[in-house]
Amino acid sequence: MFEENQEMFLSMYSDMREAKASMLQDLEKGKLSEVNQINGFVSSIGKKHGIKTPFNDRVVEIITKIENSELQLSMENLRLFDTEWFEY
Repeated sequence: MFEENQEMFLSMYSDMREAKASMLQDLEKGKLSEVNQINGFVSSIGKKHGIKTPFNDRVVEIITKIENSELQLSMENLRLFDTEWFEY
């Protein structure tokens, strides 16, 4: 179903290429984002049930560092993700 889901996603959002996620808008304005309420929640539920959530854990880590001015808001932060997570 992966291919079908990808096609549906691309179809639904094809006219929204200029749209910008609210979390990114917050970071650009120097505001705190809802990363802990979204990705942090996924991580905490995973821990509760013994399910690893490395991607969400890393998202929370990176966004928190951006919010604390430890990292710059940059596409270069993508290098901080382990590519083996994407090999399914």
